Amino acid sequence: METRLLSVTRNKSVDVLTAALLAAMVISLILTLLAEAQPLEAGVEKLKVPAEAPDFTLRELQGGKITLKELGGKIVVLNFFSVD
Repeated sequence: METRLLSVTRNKSVDVLTAALLAAMVISLILTLLAEAQPLEAGVEKLKVPAEAPDFTLRELQGGKITLKELGGKIVVLNFFSVD
């Protein structure tokens, strides 16, 4: 009787292990497919590297104006903030 009980317990353990491995494989497949899926954002274009910023004009603190085109080839950092 003990031998048969031990055999049933081992078979259940194998079934549980098999189910866990199968679940892990299915989850891995789903995650792989989701990682390769293209975003479905209508009307949104992906940026191409290097992306060129559109030209714009800003007012300087001294009152003059400067355009992005005038700064061609230089690194430009813009910091937009609001003060209430």
